[in-house]
Amino acid sequence: MFKCNNKGLTLIELIVVIGFLGLLLSISLPKIEKSPYILLYTTKTLRDDIRNIKYAAMTEGTGGRIVFDRYSYMILEGEKIIKTVNLNKDLRIKQNFLKSSVGFDFKGTPISGGGTVSIVDESTKKYCKITIVPATGRILMENKIYK
Repeated sequence: MFKCNNKGLTLIELIVVIGFLGLLLSISLPKIEKSPYILLYTTKTLRDDIRNIKYAAMTEGTGGRIVFDRYSYMILEGEKIIKTVNLNKDLRIKQNFLKSSVGFDFKGTPISGGGTVSIVDESTKKYCKITIVPATGRILMENKIYK
């Protein structure tokens, strides 16, 4: 005669238990808000692009500049578009540069003077800002989100 040895779970029972535990965890764990991270990442990307334009002007003598729009910015070299960056749906650009653009000379000084560019999250009204000092061309950004 055969003895029946039922000391484990079947595959279907195991899948059902794992699925039930996954459902309980997804309900009980808090959701992480991604918008502050996206805001900081976008602002740091813009800061790095501005720095690259500055360093290219100082080392290679290229006439690169960044032209700002409300929801995007373009990196130009002369009239040639090098890169276009479109922001996420809730983000917009607020800036106070002459001709809505920033470029640098061979010394690293901003051509149209300094200014501030902010990336604003329209849904939460929070923002990050980048400041370009007029006399030195220094690019400042605090790793901080303002309200």
